[in-house]
Amino acid sequence: MWVEEGIDDVTPAIRRWMYLATTFADVACPLMTYGFIFIGGCILVGVFINTYKSIVFTKETIEVGMKHLRKRGSLYIHQPNLVISRHDTYTLLDMREEMEV
Repeated sequence: MWVEEGIDDVTPAIRRWMYLATTFADVACPLMTYGFIFIGGCILVGVFINTYKSIVFTKETIEVGMKHLRKRGSLYIHQPNLVISRHDTYTLLDMREEMEV
């Protein structure tokens, strides 16, 4: 109310600043709110990813995984009959018997 009464005495530069202050807040407040929510979500996702990497990809877990792969590789080399499936493990259905019934 007091601004409206003395608005004629204010310089045009100050009048522009007052207009900007009253119109800019209506647009800036929602933009900043959603922007902060988005940035906070990105930060949380980044923290979870870094935590997961630091827990899962440690030197110890990588060494254990490499040892496991080496053991499996030597098993494939020294005992290939355990890895390769045999053709005798299944039998074909006899279609002629089913047609006669």
